[in-house]
Amino acid sequence: QEAGQPDCEYIRARDFIALDIQETWESKTLFIDGLDEVRIGSSNGLIPLDAIRNKLLALRKPKFRISCRESDWLGSDSSDLAKVTSGNHITELHLEEFDKDEIRRFASHEDPSLDIKKFMDWSKKHSLTPMLCNPQVLKLIIKAVSTGIWPENKKEVYQIACEKMVSETNYVHLQRNETKI
Repeated sequence: QEAGQPDCEYIRARDFIALDIQETWESKTLFIDGLDEVRIGSSNGLIPLDAIRNKLLALRKPKFRISCRESDWLGSDSSDLAKVTSGNHITELHLEEFDKDEIRRFASHEDPSLDIKKFMDWSKKHSLTPMLCNPQVLKLIIKAVSTGIWPENKKEVYQIACEKMVSETNYVHLQRNETKI
């Protein structure tokens, strides 16, 4: 949503690295999305970040935001990126876990036909409530019960969730998985 503001530009990390500097990027806050996706195909996770840093320098250190799955964020990323900012400073943000109200809202949005009270009671009964705080896990569990079959125990929940997880939805990750097979 923020990238849709007048002085902002959304761009996928892969395009930011691969394409020549675009006129539309100049004098805007750049929202570079998916550092994790370009790292997946690289033998060295620093190479994609260095390519992004070089492009930011070529653009004369514009304001930017960059997204990356936390598991793919390297310890040196913030200090490396700080070197290509005007103030030599990076603010690192992390997504917070959902609280119970956010769980209910998210679940209602994901599956409007889901009986939220039944879902919350069921998750409590099976000691799953702490897992619902993560949006990706919550989405998997909602998909599991939206089939109409409510797992009877944690093992069944994990089994269904694992089956859902292996069906990756991200195009870049799908391509990578297909080349490994």
